[in-house]
Amino acid sequence: MDTIWLELGPFLFRVELPQSKFIAFFHDAFPTVTPRPPATPPSAEFSWRLGVEIRAERAAVAESVPLVERLSTASFPLEPRHALAGEIAPDRQEARLVATWPEEVLASPTSLKAVWHTRFLLRDILSIAAPLAGGLVFHASAYHHPTRGGILTPAKSGTGKSTLARFAAEKGWRLFGDEAVLAAPRGHDGPFLLHPLPFFADAKLEAHRGPTPVPLAAVCFPRQSTEENRLEPLADPGEIIPELLGLAIVQQPADVVNRAAMRAAERLFEQAPCYRLHFRNQPGCLDVFESLPNPT
Repeated sequence: MDTIWLELGPFLFRVELPQSKFIAFFHDAFPTVTPRPPATPPSAEFSWRLGVEIRAERAAVAESVPLVERLSTASFPLEPRHALAGEIAPDRQEARLVATWPEEVLASPTSLKAVWHTRFLLRDILSIAAPLAGGLVFHASAYHHPTRGGILTPAKSGTGKSTLARFAAEKGWRLFGDEAVLAAPRGHDGPFLLHPLPFFADAKLEAHRGPTPVPLAAVCFPRQSTEENRLEPLADPGEIIPELLGLAIVQQPADVVNRAAMRAAERLFEQAPCYRLHFRNQPGCLDVFESLPNPT
């Protein structure tokens, strides 16, 4: 049994691999795999330690007792991707989460379907852990403006978030995702950071992935327009917090996770200015971010 370590934002996964072919698979699928734990955790103040054990029929995701104890639901379905569906259920006796691992993944771990399923399986696990760590995984793109800082653009599919990510890459900006982005605080109550994750929908954009977390400077909800590019300030929490939650990936229906997600959205709204980004579908639209305040 070989063990490797996988960093995803402030989370550290311990992955036990029963077959050598899985090692190459994880190295190909994730750029942050190492053969030994890092000298310092990804976050000095807060770090979940998750473990994945691939078995003959399933993968078990181990966690410290507090996470498992907080999950009241017996099981819940994973979002099906490429027709590979499954579920996650808490195993309180062994203090871990158990995730179904489709036979097709085990039979051919290096196939495109298997790579995508594993990425989305880990994304869904992050969507459980992130709210309990004070953060959220968003359907979003995000990038690092060279002078303004990290910009998060949460949006539904087809509203322009991937287009904005491509425009940002063309300008040489570092990306933190074009489909799923983790915004989590430094420590449990510190300022929010954008964390780079290997969950890009467009593989070409992954080459522009930022190497380290950056402070979140603004949240901009994109809306394509035929008018001039502009940022519309948003200040109503009754409008913005539900919109943030509606664009967050929260897989676990347990009340404790929903309450944690609500608190995370409220804190994010308090920390980061929010805007409606009205933009024309052309590269110059990102120049509107120059009107954001300089970080203090």
